[in-house]
Amino acid sequence: ATTLNHQIESLDIFIDAVQAAFPNLKYLSMLQNPCCPNYFTGKDSKSYERYRMTVVSKLPSLKFLDATPVSEEELIEAKKRGALVARPDPSQVSLTVI
Repeated sequence: ATTLNHQIESLDIFIDAVQAAFPNLKYLSMLQNPCCPNYFTGKDSKSYERYRMTVVSKLPSLKFLDATPVSEEELIEAKKRGALVARPDPSQVSLTVI
């Protein structure tokens, strides 16, 4: 297997590609990549929680992310948060400039 440690910087781009190529992925570890926040890169636990919510919301079939199982509660929360941060379809938004 090929390792990509320390090379993945854009979480959104990478996860979108993984979602398209492997929609039923069960195991993923992003540890040691710049897009995975952790204590050693100066990030706090809230940053890691947001990262997990992003990944789990886009890859709901995951059973493990990094070295931790994905819990049912975490999956439910990721689905809620994913819905809250979803961007509207541009065709459904009208902006009026005054």
